[in-house]
Amino acid sequence: MFSESLEFSSAATDWICELSKAAPGTSDLSFTTQYCQSFLAQFKSCLWKQWLTYWRSPDYNLVSLLSFLDPSSGELDARGTHTHACMVLMSSEAVCDGRDTSSALTIVIGAMSMAEAIVGYINCSTAILIVSIQRTVFYPERAAGMYSALPYAIAQVVVEITNALIQAFYYSLLIYSMMHSNGQQQKVYWFIISFFALLYYTFYRIMIVYITPNHQAAAILYSVNDVSHVYIYTNHTYKSRILADRLLAMQNAA
Repeated sequence: MFSESLEFSSAATDWICELSKAAPGTSDLSFTTQYCQSFLAQFKSCLWKQWLTYWRSPDYNLVSLLSFLDPSSGELDARGTHTHACMVLMSSEAVCDGRDTSSALTIVIGAMSMAEAIVGYINCSTAILIVSIQRTVFYPERAAGMYSALPYAIAQVVVEITNALIQAFYYSLLIYSMMHSNGQQQKVYWFIISFFALLYYTFYRIMIVYITPNHQAAAILYSVNDVSHVYIYTNHTYKSRILADRLLAMQNAA
């Protein structure tokens, strides 16, 4: 029986070697591109899939949007909720008492930065799970040659930009009016700054998910990593300085 198995193994090996060589007058099978679809077609497919997945996940988008209307609806503790409310009240009182003083301007900038930081924390804590699930689906689809990593990443960025744009609109509509600020068009330019500030948190959350093995490790890394807090608050500090310089320059020009 052992000799028969050995002969069968030798015959199978010879057969494999014979089939691995192209027949006379033929050429090896080859393709001009690695993927069957173009880059644009891959991007459209990934964008369609990401769009349906994100906007049909109420645990992600509803919590992110409702956090602007009611901070207690998000995954915040009591300290974060009270901080959000206090910052808005402090900024309202400061602007009402003296909108032209430097102390009022400082409080307003601090309130804006703190509110964005809290909302950014909600975005990170609520979306880690959905990004982790999408990564699990991404690996087998990419291994099967359905699309490359670049169009998938661009599609995910486009979807997140749309979500952050909607959040920034709510933020500008509510917080800016609650602070009794002037409605002049040139004084609402910080809408763009708040929009990009939300993207800081969003893209940071995507990064920690993709560099960790699972969403539990990503949540731990986000909670205990001091470097993340330094990075986020450094950007907010830099943004506040830009905003303060611009507002003071506009006030002096007027």
